[in-house]
Amino acid sequence: ALEAIMEILRVISNNALRQNTYLITTKNTAILIDCGAPLSSIAKEYQYHHEGRKLPNIDAIFLTHTHFDHELYLGELDRAYKPDIFVRAGCKDYIHDPMYNVSNLYDLNLTFKPTNVVELTTELPIKIKDLIITPIFTPGHSKCSITYVIGDCVFTGDTLFSGGIGRTDFIGGDDNELNYSIQKIKSVKHSLYYPGHGIPFK
Repeated sequence: ALEAIMEILRVISNNALRQNTYLITTKNTAILIDCGAPLSSIAKEYQYHHEGRKLPNIDAIFLTHTHFDHELYLGELDRAYKPDIFVRAGCKDYIHDPMYNVSNLYDLNLTFKPTNVVELTTELPIKIKDLIITPIFTPGHSKCSITYVIGDCVFTGDTLFSGGIGRTDFIGGDDNELNYSIQKIKSVKHSLYYPGHGIPFK
């Protein structure tokens, strides 16, 4: 069981891709899974649920993969909080490479280079104050795809959705890897899956 009571807020981006940013808070900790929503939206959502209280400092950002829509506001968050940014080992440079973060396909050319990047080499749990986050490497949608497990909540990024699975036609996508990753995700004990787009599902 989790030592701390955890709250999950889903903040939907204000663009056409409508990706999910998840703010996960306990009494002492605040982390994000992906950051496709601006800081103002995240703060507003938090205040709405907490009688106008100020958004706590963001301790860490866990990227499910490095596609631009999931890291759109990394620059803003990096400047505001200097959080640790967790990414699959070998994918650090994809964050600021428009070809690998596929922002070039949308005429955006996202080249922001964050300072505190932590490259995940194993699936060992990570402790951020009173949260324990377990990464599971789930490539297929991209080489960098990671699913994060916190308690019995499973954050699947763009690997698994309520009505389907991730696309594999971007650079580094692979159907066989995706199928294997989906089996891996489905073997994890869970109460709810929280995908990168669309609604959480059982």
